Amino acid sequence: MIVDAHVHVLPESLRGRRDAIGAADPWFAACHTGDTVIATVEELLAAMDESGVDRSVCFGWPFADAAMCA
Repeated sequence: MIVDAHVHVLPESLRGRRDAIGAADPWFAACHTGDTVIATVEELLAAMDESGVDRSVCFGWPFADAAMCA
């Protein structure tokens, strides 16, 4: 069994706001720039199937400002 032990799953609505969110949260900017994919659950499942990953341990994002979690 193959387990990906650290996966962030974020709402699709964050894709279009990546730069604005990054400006408000420097750690988000550091981790989600360039070719980094913001994956939905459906995209994660498809990627797991393609790669032969059986399970993933999923996390949201620990935004610096709790109001951004809503």
